[in-house]
Amino acid sequence: MITSPVFRGKRYAVLGLARSGVATVQALLASGAEVVAWDSREEARNALLPLPSGQRAGGEGAPDYR
Repeated sequence: MITSPVFRGKRYAVLGLARSGVATVQALLASGAEVVAWDSREEARNALLPLPSGQRAGGEGAPDYR
């Protein structure tokens, strides 16, 4: 996984949680970013759960990783 300190503390939205979307969410989180992720498929959204320790889900079905 590629991470970068450039993303730390910034907020990003990832729309679409197929393979590349999930990989993007994981890389951003590992880099210290805040990520809001969404997919129209409930199973794709649920695949990101359970949330990492200290993070929460929020919004209308969209995980809000902080």
